[in-house]
Amino acid sequence: MEIFVARQPIFDRSKIVVAYELLYRNSRQNVFSGVDGDEATSTVLANSLLSIGLEKLTESKIAYINFTRKHLLDETVLLFSPDSIVIEILEDVYPDQPVIDSIRDLKEKGYCIALDDFTVKSIESLRPLYPFTDIIKVDCRLSDREDWKYIIDAIESRNISFLAEKIETEEDFEYAFDAGFHLFQGYFFSKPVIIDSKDVPHSRLSQIQLMHEIFTPDPKLDHIASTIERDLSLSYKLLRLINSAAFRRLSEIKSIRQAVTLLGINELRKWLSLIIVQTLGEDKTVELVKLVLARAKFIEILVSQAGFNQLKPEAFLTGLFSSIDVFIGRPLDELAGTLPLSDTVKSALVKKPGQLTTFLLTVLAFENAEWDVTEELLQKLHLDKTIASSGYSDAIQWVGEIPM
Repeated sequence: MEIFVARQPIFDRSKIVVAYELLYRNSRQNVFSGVDGDEATSTVLANSLLSIGLEKLTESKIAYINFTRKHLLDETVLLFSPDSIVIEILEDVYPDQPVIDSIRDLKEKGYCIALDDFTVKSIESLRPLYPFTDIIKVDCRLSDREDWKYIIDAIESRNISFLAEKIETEEDFEYAFDAGFHLFQGYFFSKPVIIDSKDVPHSRLSQIQLMHEIFTPDPKLDHIASTIERDLSLSYKLLRLINSAAFRRLSEIKSIRQAVTLLGINELRKWLSLIIVQTLGEDKTVELVKLVLARAKFIEILVSQAGFNQLKPEAFLTGLFSSIDVFIGRPLDELAGTLPLSDTVKSALVKKPGQLTTFLLTVLAFENAEWDVTEELLQKLHLDKTIASSGYSDAIQWVGEIPM
């Protein structure tokens, strides 16, 4: 059975990533032909997570995993050590005596318990589980903002932390922060922040100009090396990155000129672009930088799997610049016209039809755990779903090897 596993970061009040929720298909509708939600989820837990490895998927952070009633009662959770996961009790799990006994037992064994998709209606119905609950995940899209603080006050427990999930905007985050939430989850960190006007600082502007230089039809490597050498920060980061495990060179590169010569123009474009995006993101959350790097690598892998190796450099850049609007603070459609990128990459960035557009849409759907959309797009690309999922985990591992 084909399976997908994606991840979504969970932040603390300082916007530091403390855990990841592993997202997978758990529909009660038979999305997999002849397989119900319980069996599908069991297969994901037993095969995908254990074979890929939690450490690889979560970079050794805690994994939040949804559990159905069946999983709670058949002790599937005991496959995982208590310090590696948070057990999320799905909202449709009724707290009858067998469920309460199972959760009490898991709590005594040291597991962390979270109640998922919590709303005002859950306050009374889930009260029997409060003595064993560590975290309550409030669904902020199903609850009015006025209810967020009401839920926290109604529980009245200092032993329970509150996680605001499905936070979509910076305004949502600030409201939830003020309401007293301890943890936060959603796509607010990767959404563009609306800014009236913002100039690009001079150092960043020079790096964007360098990007123009390396994408000219006949770039001069010696001139590029000299330009990089005049930027101490850029030189240091380029050498540090190329000497990292992600590049997997057999010998160290000790100079910018050596790096430029050995890399060649295609690899130089990829790695220099990566460094510049990291630099542009220095005042952003590290998780956003990791997201675009994983996205870039994943698109490159998908393009290779589809047999379009000639598109790999452009595929990488498509993923890398897919959130450039967040870094610079200007609309993407406005920036795409000014970036030194090919028409193929620009078309993908603004979602116009093109060779790379479907690949980018596939990766975005995968990140958001929109599995039906992902499957439909993979079929258009004639890609195997299981191999594509493995490529995602490879991309995550690759990012974990890059010094941040």
